[in-house]
Amino acid sequence: MLMLMLMIAMGQLIIRNLKPGIVEALKRRAAERGRSAEAEHRAILEEALGP
Repeated sequence: MLMLMLMIAMGQLIIRNLKPGIVEALKRRAAERGRSAEAEHRAILEEALGP
């Protein structure tokens, strides 16, 4: 039951129509920091928008 509650509380975000250069920059940044691309996207958003 707890897992289901956590899944409901978590959101998903899809961003379409990014320029290829932005996608590559995100991948490079993630690799430089030893993170997956998804983890890097999350870190960028959390840094920009708060906890």
